[in-house]
Amino acid sequence: MPLLISYCCSLYGCVLWDIRPTHSDFESAWSTWRSGVRRVWGLPNRTHCALIHVISGRLPLNDEVIKRMLSFTRNCLTSDNELVNFVARYAVWYGRMMSPLGRNTFHCCRRYGAAMDALWSVTPACIFKAAKSRYDISQVCTVHIW
Repeated sequence: MPLLISYCCSLYGCVLWDIRPTHSDFESAWSTWRSGVRRVWGLPNRTHCALIHVISGRLPLNDEVIKRMLSFTRNCLTSDNELVNFVARYAVWYGRMMSPLGRNTFHCCRRYGAAMDALWSVTPACIFKAAKSRYDISQVCTVHIW
């Protein structure tokens, strides 16, 4: 598993992906990641995808990308470079759905139940907590028994 994470989890440029849940390329990346984890752990192909994250002990890949994207957005919004700061502020606060950065930020805030004004409240700890709260107790028990 450490080699899979080392070689397949760099996700360079993922902070600029269009992360809408309906985007087919994004879903294709998740499916490929789950297949890789199944292969590394020697799991059957029919292993439910909800169990993959519990078994691997990592955030689901979409939550990992969102965590990275929010960190990137925060860095841009607080950048000392005036151009970067201006473009990020425009994308998030005014461009919203016309800008990939604005769309992604809006999607992230909606996913974690935060208002756009409370963007700073969606921290990595909040993302970990939300991801763990989505686990079904029966799935966790199944993994521990297995």
